[in-house]
Amino acid sequence: MNTTLKLFAFAFLFGGAISAQNIVQESKETTVVTHEVNDNKSITFKTIDHTMTPVKLKESDKGQVNQARVTGDTKVRKTIMIDSNSDKVYDKKIELSYKMDEEVNLNYSLTDNGLILSTPYNTSKLVTDEGTYYIDSKNVKGIKVTVTNMSTR
Repeated sequence: MNTTLKLFAFAFLFGGAISAQNIVQESKETTVVTHEVNDNKSITFKTIDHTMTPVKLKESDKGQVNQARVTGDTKVRKTIMIDSNSDKVYDKKIELSYKMDEEVNLNYSLTDNGLILSTPYNTSKLVTDEGTYYIDSKNVKGIKVTVTNMSTR
């Protein structure tokens, strides 16, 4: 009985230590914004941002106790849901996924024709269907944006 208890305690502690060794930093943020249009209708936008930044260790510090970290590319998965009437179900859902550049923030604006993706350097792309889009200019190195689940319910 005593041996079984010690074995169980060791397995529990060892399993907890192994599961704590995650080297990916994740963040999830949900924003709900309600806009009122000219004809007294309200439009609700719900945005869910899920970012993941893998953390790598510096190759020159290999084998040392305190190794320097090198951050990798941040991957962003953004879900935009739109409700143009007052029910509990969102009418449109758009999912974007891209690698975030440290120098360039990717912005979006919704129109009747689709989604406009833009950067601070006046580079923009109109998205009307699902697929992979590239935003490229002299100030912006190719940002690859994958649009999925662009649905109208």
